[in-house]
Amino acid sequence: MLTLQLVTGLNTYKLYEQKGISQKIFFDTFQCFSRFVREHLASYHTYGFDREWWTPRQISMEEFRLGELEFEMESWKGERVISVHIPSDARITRENCLNSYEQALKFFAKYYPDIKYRYFICDSWMLSPALKEVLPSESRILQFQADYTIEEWNKEDTSYLEWVFKNLKLPFEELPEETSLQRNIKRFIKEGGFIGSAFGYMEKTRIS
Repeated sequence: MLTLQLVTGLNTYKLYEQKGISQKIFFDTFQCFSRFVREHLASYHTYGFDREWWTPRQISMEEFRLGELEFEMESWKGERVISVHIPSDARITRENCLNSYEQALKFFAKYYPDIKYRYFICDSWMLSPALKEVLPSESRILQFQADYTIEEWNKEDTSYLEWVFKNLKLPFEELPEETSLQRNIKRFIKEGGFIGSAFGYMEKTRIS
């Protein structure tokens, strides 16, 4: 599957050229493939590729990495929006995030001018309101989520386990405690807390 998708990506490269999108954006976007293989190695100590359900977004030119963040063209409540994704290797400083949002505004205005949107949206464990009880106020994650109005909080979602602890197959007691984030979240869950994930939106006028 990895080979098939990478070969298909060669056609995507030609479409980038036809549209005039830079090689840098192409390679930044398609680095998701090597990143996903590295993530699999870190989680399960063997090379693998298990994100074939995600990468059609990049191949079909629906999602682009612009700076630290990824931006995907979607619909929400009957209107076009830009969905924001946070790659595992993103350095989400305040400056970096603002730079990515500004790049996105210019990118979609230049290459997809027919797409009219008012909102950036995000669905992620990083938007969980519970993180305010786990992280210090100066946390980069809290600074990131502060841009968004939280509309929905799914307390039962466990996707954060994969991103924070890297391995969904480990029993709870064996979850690593190598970072302060891991230690704090593990302690919070032990005490009966919920992390889950949350959905939020941000008006693009906050950036421009």
